[in-house]
Amino acid sequence: MSSNDKQIEEYRVAVEKKRTELGEQPRPSYLTNQLLQLDPNDSKKLNLNLVNNDAHCVEVVRQITIQSMAHDKANELLGTSIPFVIGGYTVEQWVGDVKARLELINWKAEKVKLDAMDKKLAALLSDDAKTANAIADIVGELNL
Repeated sequence: MSSNDKQIEEYRVAVEKKRTELGEQPRPSYLTNQLLQLDPNDSKKLNLNLVNNDAHCVEVVRQITIQSMAHDKANELLGTSIPFVIGGYTVEQWVGDVKARLELINWKAEKVKLDAMDKKLAALLSDDAKTANAIADIVGELNL
């Protein structure tokens, strides 16, 4: 094993440690039906499961916030106190679901990054190190 192999193995251990710290994929318990319809006069709905990056999450929460603030101002001007709901769910429930979706998006992105690093490091190992690792895996499976 070369000195590079030892260093590569150290990095692979660090990647594995980060993977362990990352833990299992989050399983969000959504509070809404995840179909956001911002305009009640329009049949278009945004499926939160299709939101796939942090910028899109920010945009969704921005739109919800704008609608909520406009509703609050209208209530103030008219002297009413009609609660603001979207599809039967409160702003807090929608924002909570977007946060849960963002957590899942970030988890998946980190997992992809760690898997790519591990794959690159494995490819850098010398043939002798790859053979030693394969033998170790076989011995581990045989419980020797």
